[in-house]
Amino acid sequence: MLSLAALLLACQPTDPLGALEACQDQACRTAALAPAWLDDPQGTRTWLAGLDDPTVQATLIEGLALEHPADAAALCRALPEGAHARTRCERRVVRPHLDGGGKKIQAEPSRAAGAPGQGPAPGPRSTTLPLLELEPPPWREAAASTLQAALEGCDAGDPLLCGRLVSREHAVLGHWEQAGKACLAGDPDAGSAYAECLFQAAEVLAESRGAQGLGPAMKLCSWSSYGPMCVAHVLTLVGPNAPPAQEVDQADVQAALLVVEAIREVSQGQPALQQSWVDRYWSSWTYTAYDQAGAVDGRLAGLLPPQAQPHLPVAMAANLLQDRDPASLDLEALATELEQAQATGQEQTPGARGVSHRSRALVTNHRIQTWASDRKQEYDIPAAWVMGPGRRAVADDPAADLRICVLEAAAQLREPPPASFFLGVVGDPRQHRLVRWTGARIGGYLDPEQAVALQDPDPLVQQALSHPRKNAKARGQGHGKRPPPNPGPSHQAPQPGE
Repeated sequence: MLSLAALLLACQPTDPLGALEACQDQACRTAALAPAWLDDPQGTRTWLAGLDDPTVQATLIEGLALEHPADAAALCRALPEGAHARTRCERRVVRPHLDGGGKKIQAEPSRAAGAPGQGPAPGPRSTTLPLLELEPPPWREAAASTLQAALEGCDAGDPLLCGRLVSREHAVLGHWEQAGKACLAGDPDAGSAYAECLFQAAEVLAESRGAQGLGPAMKLCSWSSYGPMCVAHVLTLVGPNAPPAQEVDQADVQAALLVVEAIREVSQGQPALQQSWVDRYWSSWTYTAYDQAGAVDGRLAGLLPPQAQPHLPVAMAANLLQDRDPASLDLEALATELEQAQATGQEQTPGARGVSHRSRALVTNHRIQTWASDRKQEYDIPAAWVMGPGRRAVADDPAADLRICVLEAAAQLREPPPASFFLGVVGDPRQHRLVRWTGARIGGYLDPEQAVALQDPDPLVQQALSHPRKNAKARGQGHGKRPPPNPGPSHQAPQPGE
């Protein structure tokens, strides 16, 4: 007769999927999920799709998708179509830097005001984020035996996977140097897997440690060959997500300012980089606040610091354009509406509300990229980040700047207006030259043939008309693949279709 222990043992599932299905708690499910996926992807996907708790479902799927980037799309599709969790999963796990066999991304030198040999205009001079200037990481000189010891206890069977798993465990605890060593232990040749491991560890540091984790996270990013995109993800994940604009209070602003202070601390001695990172952070923060807002008003202008102010009008414009008919947009009417919205809401005071550290989608609605880097004639144009990953011109005339914001926000609609909406400002002497240049740049992107047939007396605007940017979709972050190095004002004139 079989003993009770033998009977119990015989009842235990022997296949990985069976072990996963037998789990009664989240820790067990997390541990059993990857082996089940590797053994039976379809069965595991069916099990995931059948989970009753949407929060548990989304957490498990997103974690597994990050461990298996090649399967990320299939995993995210296990979540209900149209659900916020599915959208977030698809955005959170997007890794365009891994396309093309792991092509490395290098940061361009910063081209902020005062950079040697550059024009005087402030703001980012490309959508490629700059990196910290650092010495090689301490673990690069570690002995082989030390590296092997870094992965002790991992039974995943794959050194690359062990490196990612162990590095994340260290990152959650804030042990960033141990995380980096684990990444190198998983890929001792310091190849693309090492770079991606550093990237993922930086994300975990930012999301789990908040502002305290920003400095170490940015170091890991700067040591990764995927650095610019890594920096963009960290700047999006590092702080509490902005609430709807009408609900923002001083506690929310203070939480954001802690992130800004952490950026300034880690970027000491690199003022151009510091300015770019802080501006990029406020660009995403303000866009998120107004993207969720039920109505648009200007009360945030009285709460946010000066460096956040240039990002408010384009975020407000993006909200105003929601649910509008793209074919019937009127630039002047929208600019007037935006100006009126800025003047309202200053007296509103939100109720008390605690700040929570909420994850956010990594990709905004910035769908097309029409100003990834400067052409020769554009170095003197003041620039600002727009809606997260893009750039826009900044006009010194407030009325003209509002029109630029409307044009830029309209370009990012799911169904943008016809090119004629943007090109309608070309040749109009009443419009500021940067309004006309913005219209020519976006309109030329949408309809090159229509643009090249137009004329404008300003050489800057005419150049945008005569040589439209290529009509290629943005990679979601605005920096997924590095543009060709831009040698400075002395480089050759851009060619048609650039």
